[in-house]
Amino acid sequence: MTRRPVPMTRLRDLLPSERGLTAMEVKERRLRYGANDILEARPHAWRELARDTIKDPMIWFLAGVSALYGIVGEIKESLTLLVAIVPLVGMDAFLHRRTQASTEGLKSRLAERATVVRDGEPVEIPVVELVPGDLALVSPGEMFPSDGIVVAGADLQVDESTLTGEAFPVAKGPISGPPGDGSDPLVDSEHWGFAGTRLLTGRASLRVAFTGGETIYGEIVRSAISGTRT
Repeated sequence: MTRRPVPMTRLRDLLPSERGLTAMEVKERRLRYGANDILEARPHAWRELARDTIKDPMIWFLAGVSALYGIVGEIKESLTLLVAIVPLVGMDAFLHRRTQASTEGLKSRLAERATVVRDGEPVEIPVVELVPGDLALVSPGEMFPSDGIVVAGADLQVDESTLTGEAFPVAKGPISGPPGDGSDPLVDSEHWGFAGTRLLTGRASLRVAFTGGETIYGEIVRSAISGTRT
């Protein structure tokens, strides 16, 4: 993967230190950047399925033509069109449900909980509560909870196949100093940990830079979902 810009407005004075955020900093950053929702929760899946299905303009076109036939007394043609709507609705519902199932499958590739340093102490939190600037502690076998800069760790090997399709582990290493001049300096991918990828060896400290839809995994997922809905 190529180099990626680091948002220094979020991480200034935090790179390459291993200082965790305070409760006050977390509160302020959550208000500013929102929750780490890479995949938005959808508690009413069937309600959403029905809503998406009835948005199909072809269904309303056929229903309208059927009503017109009924108004002019062509009852047989009207009923024929109404019957034709049934398989169309069924196909729409099937396609939308398949999209939902695919989205639910993508969630299995994401971490659910993360260990972060808050007020000087490591604590375990739901991943959705991560904010930019958090210092996440990632152990072997765990998924990176978001996109960030590796600030500590040795002999790190990462499985990035979910993003690149590459089966071989990728070596990672901590950044050795401030990333450079400018508001968004570029940092090589060897210093990045990405949401949806798994740490295979070593223990990494990750300074969270991007959360939610700003992560590479989030961008890919949202693009894929948008594509299935068009």
